[in-house]
Amino acid sequence: MKTESIPEKAELMNNVDKIVCDNCFEKYLFHLKNLNGEFTVGLTDILKCLAFAEKEGAVPPLSPQWWLSVESHFGDLEG
Repeated sequence: MKTESIPEKAELMNNVDKIVCDNCFEKYLFHLKNLNGEFTVGLTDILKCLAFAEKEGAVPPLSPQWWLSVESHFGDLEG
């Protein structure tokens, strides 16, 4: 693996926007920054990353009931 191709780590800016919108898919946007600027990541994307990490064995398994609860709030994360 070439380390030159790994992007730098982003830093959480401690700003979170709660979205109050019936037509919006995201409920929270987390503000991050890196050397290239500032950007946001939605909670749904973070949950997708967590699901990927769980499948890869990078984090301990979460219970099926927990994932069902998440899906009841956010819908199918794999779709």
